[in-house]
Amino acid sequence: MFCKVGGKAMHKAYRFRLYPTRTQAELSHQTIGAAGLCTITFCPNGIRRMKQQGWGLAITSAPSG
Repeated sequence: MFCKVGGKAMHKAYRFRLYPTRTQAELSHQTIGAAGLCTITFCPNGIRRMKQQGWGLAITSAPSG
């Protein structure tokens, strides 16, 4: 966000803190973990590292019922 003071543009910052509920905190942790897993898994260095370490993702069908 910009603010003009004396003809000059200055950056303006806001600082705030979130107080999520337990459910919201769990969901955000899962989301961040999944994003990290995708980054590690699908970037070229991550793929090379996975092959070196001998692990990967298994794709299975969804459980029925």
